[in-house]
Amino acid sequence: MYADNLPPGYDENGLVLLMQSPNVLFAYWNLSAGRREALAGKGKLLLGLNAKHDGQRRLYEIKPQWDSFYFTDVEAGREYYCDISIVCNGFEYPLMYSNKIRTPVRSAERKNAAGSPGFWGAGETAGAGGKWKSASSEVFYG
Repeated sequence: MYADNLPPGYDENGLVLLMQSPNVLFAYWNLSAGRREALAGKGKLLLGLNAKHDGQRRLYEIKPQWDSFYFTDVEAGREYYCDISIVCNGFEYPLMYSNKIRTPVRSAERKNAAGSPGFWGAGETAGAGGKWKSASSEVFYG
């Protein structure tokens, strides 16, 4: 019923990066009809995944009709953003950039408040030894 009233696009340009897991990111975008028309036949579209602070960049050629992409094998504990660009006459021209996200570290890499791996969550340390007292969901909801 309502789906019949939705437009095929929103006539806006946008690129969003989301985390699916610490090692998989998902990007989705919308190119307005005018932007798609202006880009048609001009060159190849590229989707880049950029790791902030170290200059690493992965590039993927995308088709104009695509509107999403999964990035696999990303590193946990790093900050990323992506971009869409077009290669025309040997030059790459940026079209749009996404938001920045940080993937969480793996639980084995986390440190608790006492500075050691192990229990991670609510609770309190027991004295100078830094051992965690046991805690339950009651700490959160109690």
